[in-house]
Formats: sequence, structure tokens, C-alpha cells
Amino acid sequence: MLRTTLRTLLFLFLLVGCTLQPITEPRRPNPESEPTMVPTAIAIEKPTYVVASGSVSSQLVKSGRVTPVNQNQLGFTIDGRIATLLVSRDDTVSAGDVVAGLDTAVLEQSLQAAESELTLASEQLTIAEANKAADRRRAEIGIEMVQLRLDFAVQEAGDAPTAAQTLAIEVLKRELELAQLDLAEFDSAVDPALANQVAQAQLQVDNIQAQIAQSTLVAPIDGTITAVNFAAGDSVTTGETVLIIADLNRVEVQVPLLDRELQEVAEGMLAFGTIPSQPETSLPLTVRQLPYPYGTGAQEGDADSSVRLSFDNPTQAAALSIGDRIEVAILLDKRDNVLWLPPAAIREFNGRLFVVVQEGQTQKRIDIKIGLQNENQVEIISGVSEGQVVVGP
Repeated sequence: MLRTTLRTLLFLFLLVGCTLQPITEPRRPNPESEPTMVPTAIAIEKPTYVVASGSVSSQLVKSGRVTPVNQNQLGFTIDGRIATLLVSRDDTVSAGDVVAGLDTAVLEQSLQAAESELTLASEQLTIAEANKAADRRRAEIGIEMVQLRLDFAVQEAGDAPTAAQTLAIEVLKRELELAQLDLAEFDSAVDPALANQVAQAQLQVDNIQAQIAQSTLVAPIDGTITAVNFAAGDSVTTGETVLIIADLNRVEVQVPLLDRELQEVAEGMLAFGTIPSQPETSLPLTVRQLPYPYGTGAQEGDADSSVRLSFDNPTQAAALSIGDRIEVAILLDKRDNVLWLPPAAIREFNGRLFVVVQEGQTQKRIDIKIGLQNENQVEIISGVSEGQVVVGP
């Protein structure tokens, strides 16, 4: 009986031990039923700016290129084939040097024919003028002979001429009148057709000679050949640029502008330039010329929208090369002793400009009015005072 009881207790103890979980087993969370933890947001400190006093300028910033002050594009004013090209790129030439020429063989032949026609027409006119001069002289001599006979008849008749003498005198008077009429016929010029033939032949010669002169390109300035666009044997048409001559000793900056930008710029304005590879170097410049009708640029030729700026320091200009890119800032206006803030400090909403001013532990929105501005500064005309702290957006 006792043994049976012990066996029963042992069996119950083993059964309970197999069904209980150990209390030290870790808890296993269920990701589908438990929320994700959200990290606490880090407060970002907004930038602040101090209202400063100083100079503010309005600038027009554009890119330009170094170009020669004096540069000529040479081309023929007639069509033709290039027979001679006497220069190459980078050659140095002097004013008056012949640099290229067209084939003038056909023109030379035409000139010879035209000169022959002119000679023939001139000879015919000369002969006609000589014949007319001889005829005129004959008429003058006829008048003189009748006058002599008349004078003699009057003298012989005396104060009481006979009827026969009176008749002779009247006949001589009529002969003198007829001789004078004959002379009057030679007062006009020779046949106008002959003179017109000479004039037409001379005009033809002049035209051909002008074309031959236009077949030669002559350097208008001392300079260097910077471009050659054709070769000997090539055909060219009127107006095509054959080559370019430039004076490389004098350079400037050429900047293309829009019409609305040209309206803001005036000749004589100050500017400064920088070389992209040397941003620390400032190049003082002056607006030298604006295109017509905004300035003194030439009215002839192709439309030009570029402004030309001269270097204030020739030494700086000498260190540059044709084609170098220059970043140019033209000073449109400048005001001293004004309040200003950086553009980042200013806010805008529905056309309203305002800033947020820090006053102790509070912030206050204040409407402002602005004036001149550039990429780093905005003039504040009203709304804030010097030294106030402005909180950025």
C-alpha cells in the first residue's frame, strides 16, 4: 500500500515538470501587433542675420570674351575665283599690303576691248571736231572777204553814189548777212551721237577698271592674320569673309546683351571682370561703346547687340589672349551708407516682403521695402534698423 502511494506521487511530479515553461525564457515580441518606435525629432537652429549699414550696388553680371579693339573682316565686293592668297594664319601684315587677289584674266581681256572701243570713238569725235572747226574757219573767212568788198564799195561811192553803186552796196550787204548765217550754223557742238559713244566707251572702261581694283584685297591696318577661310583656287561670292586681320596689341572685352539689358547700361559706366580660373584677380573695366541706337556704335553693317569694355590697366590686358572668357559685372548703380541684408534673410508671401525680427525671446514679422540688390546684398529702405537680428526661413 505504501509503495503504491509513493509511485503515484512520483508520477504526478514528473508530469507537472514536463508541462511547466521555465520562468527565465526571454519574451518574444510580435511585430504585427506592436507599434514601431518613433525617434525624437532634432530641433534645427534657424540662421540669423544682422541688419548692417554700408554700400550696396546693382550689377549686371554677364560672360564675355577678349577680342581685338581693331579687327577687320576682309572680303571681295565681286564674285570670282581666288588666284593668289599671299598670307597665312598668324602672319603679320602692314597697312597697304596686298593679301589676296581674284583671277582677272577675263576682266583684262574685256578691258582691252573696251579701251579699243574708246580709242576708236575718241578718234571719230576728234575728226568730226576738226572738220567742224575747218568749216567754221571757212565761214569766218567768207565773212571777212564780203566785208572787205563792202567797205571798198562804200568808199568808192562816196557821198553821192550812182544807182549802180547803190545796188552793188546793197547786194554786198545781203551777201554779208548770208555769210554770217553760214557761220552761225557752226556754233553748235559736233554730232551728239559721237560724243555719246565716247562717254559710253569711257564708262565701260571705268567699270572694268573698278572691278579689277575690287579683285585685290589690301590690308587696311597693321596687324595679324587671325583667320583664313579660303584657299587659292576657291570660288567666292560678294560679301564672304576671306580672312580677318586684327591688331592684337589692343584688346577689350565684348559682351552680348539683350535689348532690355542694353537699356540699363550707358557708355562710361564702371565694371570689373574676373577670369574663371583666377577668381581672386579683379580686372577694372569701363564701358567703351554700346551698339546703335543705344550708344556710339556704327549704324552700318549687321545688327550688333554687344557692349565693348576697355581695360583700365593695360598690363592686365597684355596678359590675356584672344578668346579668353571673362565674367563681367557692370556697375549699374551704387548707394553708400544704406541698410542691407543678405537675400536669404528676406521672405515673400503673395507679393508681400517681410522679415522675422528676433526681439528677446519673441519673434516679430515686419514688412520691409527694398531698393538696390545684387546676389549678396539687398538694400532695405524701410522696416528695420541697423543692428537688429533677423531670423532666416
